[in-house]
Amino acid sequence: MQVADSQLKEEELIRLQAYILGIPFVNLEDEAVPKEILSIIPEPIARKHNVIAFKKSGKNLEVAMLNPNDLQTIGFIKKKAGLKILPRLTSAESIRNVLRQYQKSLQAEFGELIEKEAKVIAVPEKEAGEQDLAKEDLEKAAQELPIVKIVDTLL
Repeated sequence: MQVADSQLKEEELIRLQAYILGIPFVNLEDEAVPKEILSIIPEPIARKHNVIAFKKSGKNLEVAMLNPNDLQTIGFIKKKAGLKILPRLTSAESIRNVLRQYQKSLQAEFGELIEKEAKVIAVPEKEAGEQDLAKEDLEKAAQELPIVKIVDTLL
């Protein structure tokens, strides 16, 4: 019970801080952020600076942060995205929830990429005496996987 009380107090303190700073508080603990919005801020930047893009409307991008006074990060995102940045204060748990979504979207992207390419690279059916040929075909098929696409996705 004491853990829940400390979490509640932490959120209350953050809400109070947001009120004092005049910045809206957002709770993203149970929110799913669309992939196209999430990808506006690269994952390494999001992790390092605890900043998440979560909503875009027109030329405005709402970003949840632990430190809305981090003007250098806000300036970087503004320059990269070409959008007006609207900082929002959030909790560490909200940031962790959305950071997990980066991993999920990356797994889904690789899964789709590999599935798509596996359909393109078909291994021909073999007859009884052609086991050596099958091994060579499998090696060739593995080498033809689009490693460049996978590396580009990571970058």
